[in-house]
Amino acid sequence: MSTPAKAIATDESVIAFVEHYVSLSKGKRFDAKRALWDAEEAQPILRPEEASQAFVGWPAIDRYWSHSNSVMRDLETRCWGFHVHRLSAQAALVTYTQRWKATLSDAASLLSGPIASTVRVVLGLRDRGGGWRIHLCIESHVDGVEYARALLRR
Repeated sequence: MSTPAKAIATDESVIAFVEHYVSLSKGKRFDAKRALWDAEEAQPILRPEEASQAFVGWPAIDRYWSHSNSVMRDLETRCWGFHVHRLSAQAALVTYTQRWKATLSDAASLLSGPIASTVRVVLGLRDRGGGWRIHLCIESHVDGVEYARALLRR
């Protein structure tokens, strides 16, 4: 008698996981976001669109989130346009578009009003038996031509 294969999570469950992760931006809940990352991964990678380099490893990622928490008064993020690429029953890449809006804490800053950006995101997900966890997050700017077209449409 053969052992039944482990059920593959639906794309909808992967998208629900990502939407929940993104929703934690409201209230700057970086600890809750970190809990959705793969704690067993020795070299997680976070590449935010505004950073000049990737943050590799927990100390670097934790410093980034701590700094972000201290310089922002508030943060809101929404996402759409998901594509789930299943690598296996336990691994997936998810691409989507994300719009974030933040207000910085420094009222004297030229950027004291809300700032915002639309970015493309790739998340690397894996399931080690306890549900989906992130091990890779790469954000990229929407390119200048696409940005100029959006301005013209407005």
